Amino acid sequence: NEKKHIKLQLYTFNQSYLTLKITNSCDKPPVTKKGKLISQKLKKDIHGYGVKNIERSVLQYSGMSMWEYDEVTKDFKFTVMIPYV
Repeated sequence: NEKKHIKLQLYTFNQSYLTLKITNSCDKPPVTKKGKLISQKLKKDIHGYGVKNIERSVLQYSGMSMWEYDEVTKDFKFTVMIPYV
């Protein structure tokens, strides 16, 4: 994907969840192992904890997170939903 981008969207879903959706251009599909994302960065010892930390924090607030990769647009999308109080 020659046009790199990051898009952030923040909105409420069904007036019940605060939702953050992050879309990041990504030329290659993510690598997974047993359904978990694996860092593709060269220095793996200092990378690869971001998504794990986000998922742990979201669970603390009874929320949920999900990701998907769109092979047509070459976009990685990560969505976080936290109950709206």
